[in-house]
Amino acid sequence: MKTNPTSVPVRNLNENLALMLLMTILLILSFFLDGHAQGTGSFKNDPYFPARHKFSAGIITTYAGTIPPPVLIADVLYGVNDKFSVGITGGTTGAMALAGFRLNVNLLQHNNFRFLYRMTSAYYPERNGKFLFDRVDKHIMPWMLTIGMFDAEWRTRKGVRWSIGTGFLETHCIDGMMNFFSGRTPSAEEKEQELEFEIFNTIQTSVSIPLSKKFTLRPEVITVWNGVQLVKGDEHKMRPIYIYLNLVYTF
Repeated sequence: MKTNPTSVPVRNLNENLALMLLMTILLILSFFLDGHAQGTGSFKNDPYFPARHKFSAGIITTYAGTIPPPVLIADVLYGVNDKFSVGITGGTTGAMALAGFRLNVNLLQHNNFRFLYRMTSAYYPERNGKFLFDRVDKHIMPWMLTIGMFDAEWRTRKGVRWSIGTGFLETHCIDGMMNFFSGRTPSAEEKEQELEFEIFNTIQTSVSIPLSKKFTLRPEVITVWNGVQLVKGDEHKMRPIYIYLNLVYTF
């Protein structure tokens, strides 16, 4: 049985909103930190933070077995300073197009250990009919996904970066979000097409492997949880495990 978006516990929603507010405050504080302080700029092969006023570009791919290839998502990051980077992202999941923005914040660093926050927010425009290699006629309403993650990361002497962390993932369609906040009850036909407003927890891990002075390969595994249980795709339109492969080039 699908969860009605209006049945999300108020307490859990408030806790997640408070967490998002805290992360926004941390982001603002980090933006005004002195970019010349010891950060990540002196480290090579950093997939999140290009050098100050420099760029990096990446390509991400995955295959879930349930959607047609290709899954190709590109992004470009700009290093505002050694602790803060912003960028844009866009591409295709194989079934839909997407476009959005990214940001990364180095919250704390001590020698080869650092604690960082990264966020991606993506918009998926409406699909009506066939798309790329998916030759099945489908109607999918426009929707959005936002994922924010805290990571603890260790860098080895050989430049390999190991990380593990947790965060949140939020999905909604535009009409569904309006219904959620207005209290309007959609019709049965509208509910069938809407992506419900839901907030999940994530646990993720990744390793960044330097291939050369410019290229970094970063496999990542993201697990999606509903409380203390992995999500069930037939209930939430969300897979429990996502595996990505990211190749990053630093200019």
